Parts: sequence; C-alpha cells; structure tokens
Amino acid sequence: MFGQFEQVGKGRVLIEGSRVALLGYGSMVQQCLGAATLLRARDISLTVADARFCKPLDGNLIKQLAKEHEILITVEEGSIGGFASHVTQFLCLNGILDGSLKVDSCPLPKKLSFLLVRPFSLFFVLRAHHL
Repeated sequence: MFGQFEQVGKGRVLIEGSRVALLGYGSMVQQCLGAATLLRARDISLTVADARFCKPLDGNLIKQLAKEHEILITVEEGSIGGFASHVTQFLCLNGILDGSLKVDSCPLPKKLSFLLVRPFSLFFVLRAHHL
C-alpha cells in the first residue's frame, strides 16, 4: 500500500483539549495548530479538528465537538457564508444550538502575506472570547 485511504466526509481530531474546539477547514487547519501552540504557552488547552470536507460534513465529528466543548469556532479562509454556514445549519437542524454551546466563525483573510500573522489573528480572536 502507498498510503492510508481516507474516507470522504470524515474529519479528524488533531489535538485533544478542553472547553474550546477549533474546527478548521482547508489551509486554516495549520493556523489553528499555530494558535493552539501560542495558547498552550498560556496554559489554555484547545481541541483542534480538521474538518477535511465541507460537503459532506462529518456530522458525528461536529456533534462530538459540540457535546464535549463550551465553545465551537469554525475557521476558514476568507469566506463568509461558506463552511461556517454549513456547520451552523447542521447544528441548528440537529437542535444543538438550543443548549449552552457558544458558536462563532473566524473567516481569516486570504491576503495576509506573512505566515505568522494568521495564528496571531486567531490568537486574538480567541482572547476576545476571554480565554
């Protein structure tokens, strides 16, 4: 075998944490990992998950993250009305938004030229959540 087959529509948890889950999509997953590293230095433990697919969504992963965390933040590149909208609609249709879960989206701009700017941007978004 030349590699492991990855099932379409299945995401994965990359870092196990508590209280806050970052659900990254596409290239933003690396930025989520960078933000988790920055926040780990402040003794803040995040879960970082890679959605891998927008269609179809991994409903089991999203339900797991929603059940195990107080805050769920979707992170995508420069798109309002994209991945975050799909996740929010899924949460709504499944009655998950009826509870205490706080949901936010973080569409980071595509035009940032420095690699370290994005993790710092995400870091400040998370600090706004009083972590």
